Amino acid sequence: DGSNLYREVADWRPDLLSRFIFISGFDDTEVADFIRQSRAPILSKPFRFEDIRRTIDEVLASGAVARS
Repeated sequence: DGSNLYREVADWRPDLLSRFIFISGFDDTEVADFIRQSRAPILSKPFRFEDIRRTIDEVLASGAVARS
């Protein structure tokens, strides 16, 4: 699941954490708390294509992803 992947990446490649975008359809307090603490963007299902594009654009604009 996404939270376990995030934890693994935090251990091995913390420089990649700013590239995470969570997508969730769960209404789970524990998951929601984890995502809030991670400070990563989240898209809640259902979402529109425009929501995905906007969120990716925001991550790119933040400088989280090096452009070549």
